Formats: sequence, structure tokens, C-alpha cells
Amino acid sequence: VPTPDVRYYELSPQVPRDGQRDLFLVLASDGVWEHLSDEEVVRLVSRFHASGQPASVACTNLMASAAMCWRREEGNYRDDITALVAYLPCIGSCGRGE
Repeated sequence: VPTPDVRYYELSPQVPRDGQRDLFLVLASDGVWEHLSDEEVVRLVSRFHASGQPASVACTNLMASAAMCWRREEGNYRDDITALVAYLPCIGSCGRGE
């Protein structure tokens, strides 16, 4: 079913009470989410972010992980695997030299 999961979330430069900052954004097709949970995707991308790897490397590895899951679960069949990973390094400080 091509019904997207749409959520609205306000990004803020302020550190929330729980101390967790918004570090990245993942937009992906259902081919990624079919076999990977939200938590698995966050863990995978977080590892690359924390080690200083570019978002493109995190994205490539995310898609490769999804493809491996498809292979393991479905054999030679797989759905479209499309993803975009964007790091959010400067919310609230872009353009101010901070």
C-alpha cells in the first residue's frame, strides 16, 4: 500500500530537556522500512555520524543493509530501495559563523 507515514516535527536549535539533539534526517522508500525498524536505521546512521563519516557513506550503508535484509528474507526479489540521509550540523547557527 503506497500510503506514506507522514509526521510533522519542529527542529530547534535548543537542546531539549532530555538532552537529545536532532542530528540527522532520514527519508527513505518502503524498500528500506520493510525489513529495518526505525531503531535499526537510527543505530546504523548514528554510528557513521558519531565516527565523522559523511552522510553519503551512512546512506550507502543504509541502502546496502536494506538490500542484505531483502536478500535474506525474500531471496532474489526486492522492492525499490531509495534513501536520503542529511546531517543537521548547523540548525540555528547557519550563516552566523558559529
